Amino acid sequence: MAPNLDHIHDKADIKGETEHHELDEASLDAELTDLQKEIAIVAALPEEEYNIAEKKLVRKIDMRLLPTLFILLVLNYLDRNALA
Repeated sequence: MAPNLDHIHDKADIKGETEHHELDEASLDAELTDLQKEIAIVAALPEEEYNIAEKKLVRKIDMRLLPTLFILLVLNYLDRNALA
C-alpha cells in the first residue's frame, strides 16, 4: 500500500532538508571519480592478482581487528570472574 502523499504540494517537500543544504559539487564529483577509478582498477585485475590483493586486505583487517577482539575477550572473562 502506497503512503498518502496528498498533503505534500511540492516535490521538494518529499526530499526533505537535504535539498536545502549546499553541497560542494566539485569535491563530490572528485571523490566519486576517485572511487570509480579505484573500482575500475580492481575490476581490471587478473584473477590471480585479485586473489593476492584480497588476501592482503583480509590479513590487514585481521591484524587490526583481532588484537582488539582478544582484549575484549580477556576483559569479558575478567568481568565474569569478578562477578562470580
